[in-house]
Amino acid sequence: MARLQDPGSESIRSQLDIVPECPVVFRPYTLQEALSIARVIRTDEELPPKVRRLLEVGVVLDLMPGHLRPRRSRHARAIGCTVRTLLNRELRWEAVDPLVRSEIVRRALRLGMARRAAAR
Repeated sequence: MARLQDPGSESIRSQLDIVPECPVVFRPYTLQEALSIARVIRTDEELPPKVRRLLEVGVVLDLMPGHLRPRRSRHARAIGCTVRTLLNRELRWEAVDPLVRSEIVRRALRLGMARRAAAR
């Protein structure tokens, strides 16, 4: 995965004039936000296809703390699969290379921050 011209979070905060602890930007993600972010990242053709197919599950798991995560039935409905399929994808996501997962989460956090800041 190439990281060409990928600004750091400090650079994004500076460019978008995000103050520390801004409640609009720094708040828990919703299911719809996490899914939207996953769908953008999924367009990166440098990611392995098997990983790209798991992003709508993996990004939600890694961006949303367990106590704020939606019920599996709601998440499964939102991505058009059964709860059993969702559970299978969760297990497969857990097996993805930790370096790949951390890179995806890094991208997701930056994208989420930039989107929220631009919408204020």
